[in-house]
Amino acid sequence: MNNNDLRRYIFSFLRKYPKKKCYYCGLVCVWDKEVNQHVDMMFYYPENNTYCMKCYEKHFRCCIS
Repeated sequence: MNNNDLRRYIFSFLRKYPKKKCYYCGLVCVWDKEVNQHVDMMFYYPENNTYCMKCYEKHFRCCIS
C-alpha cells in the first residue's frame, strides 16, 4: 500500500491554491464551489480583484444622501 506513483497521481488532481480569494484579507471565496460571498471588481483591464463581502462593505461603502 506504499505506492508513491499512485499517490502522486491521485494528489495531482487536487487544487493547491483557491480559484478566488479576497484581495485585502486573503479569505478564500471560491475553491471549486463558492465558499463565501464575494464581489468581483475590474479596475484595470487585465487584473480582476475579488473582495469578500466584509471587506467590500468596509472599503467600498457608498453613502448616497
